[in-house]
Amino acid sequence: ESHVKAQLPAYIIIPEVLEGYNIIDSNDVQFGFIDSSGDTLSEIIQPKWFRDLNWHSLRDSIPLYLQNRDLSHWYEYYQENKLIYFKYNDCMSYLSFPKFTTDLWEFIDTTDIEYMIVDMRYNGGGSSALFDQFHQNILAHSKINQPNHLFVITDRYTFSSAVLNTIELLNETSAVSIGEQTGNRANHYGEVCYFILPNSNYYISYSLKYFDLVEGADTLEIDIPINMTINEYKIGVDRAVDTVFQIIRQN
Repeated sequence: ESHVKAQLPAYIIIPEVLEGYNIIDSNDVQFGFIDSSGDTLSEIIQPKWFRDLNWHSLRDSIPLYLQNRDLSHWYEYYQENKLIYFKYNDCMSYLSFPKFTTDLWEFIDTTDIEYMIVDMRYNGGGSSALFDQFHQNILAHSKINQPNHLFVITDRYTFSSAVLNTIELLNETSAVSIGEQTGNRANHYGEVCYFILPNSNYYISYSLKYFDLVEGADTLEIDIPINMTINEYKIGVDRAVDTVFQIIRQN
């Protein structure tokens, strides 16, 4: 379900996809909408070339987790809360992430830090092994690795290796999971390879391994589930991070 939520906005605007599923029989599509007041309206939308589209953002402000999207990984220190917010945008920075890991944990070792957020939202995966040293550092820091001190945030776009890293944190540390269910099942195929068809030059991907990580369940259950509303999306509210700050204040 979470994966459908993630992919639907991209595919529902493609006439060929809608026609293939017998939803429409022409390129003109009638969409129904509900506005913030609860009123309904409908519009007939005609397809355009992607380069001819004019995009308009609904957001009044950009929340923290959507900032620095051009960076594979970054962190922010909240001195008053003794918190490190670590944003992990992808699992593919094989050259820079090891040094980043060393530098970040050296900073943690020389700073009064008791809490950590590992934010996996919008992380589409890569190599799960890249996170191993970071994971080991968490295990070695008992001040952080204790109940209600370590948090991992996920959403519908958390996928593949990012899901594996999340499950490892939940299984082997005291991490509390917050947010939406991940974009693919807890148990899934991975370690993707590719080959090219000789005539069409199409890329074909295939998996080498099945990861069976959560016994008896395919869905990764979230400790503190949070689903964003359209109004929160618009004004840039991040209830996942706000929940962490609330827990810290209660501690």
